[in-house]
Amino acid sequence: MLITPDVAEYLALKAIEWVVCDTYRTNEFLQITGLLVQDFKKAAVSTEGIIAILEFALSSDRTTQSLAEFLSCTPEDIQKIYASFPETQSPHWT
Repeated sequence: MLITPDVAEYLALKAIEWVVCDTYRTNEFLQITGLLVQDFKKAAVSTEGIIAILEFALSSDRTTQSLAEFLSCTPEDIQKIYASFPETQSPHWT
């Protein structure tokens, strides 16, 4: 799949749906991030929140595969979506 900036943004937003459509997954995400339920909605629509969801998805093969299946893409595409956010880029110290 070609991951353009628009496609990455759309799929990243769909990842929010992936988290909230499963109670177990929602609870697991909240436990890992330390977010409270009432803060999730506000956080999820922020760039940092979307990145947190993608990091959660990439934290294990199980969650990466689950999100890939939900988005009808490959696990490698999840990494490309994550990498499309400038905030996820490591600084190059030279």
